[in-house]
Amino acid sequence: MYMREKRYTFTKAFVQAAEIAMAELGLQRVERHREANGTLMWSEPSGVVYALYESGYCRRLVPTNMHWGTADSIGGRRCAMYQLNRTAITEKVVVYAGKRYTHRGKERIMASPYEQLGICVAAIARWRSRG
Repeated sequence: MYMREKRYTFTKAFVQAAEIAMAELGLQRVERHREANGTLMWSEPSGVVYALYESGYCRRLVPTNMHWGTADSIGGRRCAMYQLNRTAITEKVVVYAGKRYTHRGKERIMASPYEQLGICVAAIARWRSRG
């Protein structure tokens, strides 16, 4: 099931569960003004930040000196943003001037809060095992 417009709300119980899980992994909570938008962020000691959004997105933000692609600023440092959500290939058929056209593209699969936490924990494990 692909959820594009669904918006979740992080409950107090979820936030507490996420805090415990991230503390067990040695991550620290990042407090920012975007918390009002429903964004939860945790930082690795290396500076890598993981973010969960109420929209269903889950991202890794890696500090970089370059300004390219999708980027954000955390604590005055530029970060490259990487999508952690899975994707699915979608097809859309359009009829224009009597001809059928098929467009194939990728669509992100939005995740519920607990699915986001699982995606994030798996990404942390992969990131740590690579080096």
